[in-house]
Amino acid sequence: MHTRLKTQLNRSVLLPLTFCLLLAAMPQLQADPLPAGVRHVDILDYPGCLELFNDSTRAVIGHHVGGRVLSYRLGDQEALYLDPAEADWRQPGQKPLVTAGRFDIGPE
Repeated sequence: MHTRLKTQLNRSVLLPLTFCLLLAAMPQLQADPLPAGVRHVDILDYPGCLELFNDSTRAVIGHHVGGRVLSYRLGDQEALYLDPAEADWRQPGQKPLVTAGRFDIGPE
């Protein structure tokens, strides 16, 4: 085959084929398994939060409304108050109600 014909075949067949294969692999590339003790959860109306957990402790971290800890539970005892009214945090034109997230110790 002539070099020019090979180049045209590469462009017309191989490049689109490579693109399609990469596109088909995208969900697998994005769906990397989370490490042990980490999973995605929804809390109130906050989708896609990360829950970090072990045998005795559970923490839920949300990236919404500035990012913060939404829940910290040791055994059966919840350490943070998360107001159920926060489920309406997406109201246009209103400042969202923000609870939980403050459990730091030390000077500010």
